[in-house]
Amino acid sequence: MLKVNFTPVFDKVKLSSVSGIIIRNHEGMLMTVGTFLSSFISDPCVAEAKACEQAVDLAYELNFRRVVFEGDSPTVMRKLCSPANDMSLISMIIKNMKTKIESFDKVTFQHIPRNCNKVAHHIAQHERSSPDNNIWMEEAPPLIDELIKKDRRWNAPLI
Repeated sequence: MLKVNFTPVFDKVKLSSVSGIIIRNHEGMLMTVGTFLSSFISDPCVAEAKACEQAVDLAYELNFRRVVFEGDSPTVMRKLCSPANDMSLISMIIKNMKTKIESFDKVTFQHIPRNCNKVAHHIAQHERSSPDNNIWMEEAPPLIDELIKKDRRWNAPLI
C-alpha cells in the first residue's frame, strides 16, 4: 500500500489554489511529490475536492493501484466514502474520482487532522508562487526533502 497525502492552499483573491501531494511507500520513503495549480476555484471546499482529484489522478497516472488517500477535508472524505449520489457544488469532481478509483485494486480514503498533513501543506505553500505544475520522483527540492525526512522520523511506517 502507498500513502498519498494531499491538501490545497486556497487563494480567495485570485480564486485559485495550489495542491501539495506527497506519495510514500509502506516504509514511509518518498515515492513522488507534486504540486498542481488550479484556476477558477470558488471556495475552500472546491479547492479540497480538486486537490483530492489531482492526488487520485497522479496515483492513477503512475499506475499505483493500492493506495490510502489521506486528506484534511472531512466533507470530501465523507462524500467519497458515501454510496449516495452527491448533489453539491463538488458533485462532478466526486463523480469523476469515484469512476477513476474503480480501476484501483484497493483504495481507502481517510480524513486526518490538518496537523497530521503538514508536509503536504508546506509543499503547496512553498510552490504557490510557481507558475507551473511540478512533479519530483523519489526526490524533492532541499527544503521539501528536509520536511519529509523530519516528518518520517516522527511517523511510524505503514504496515
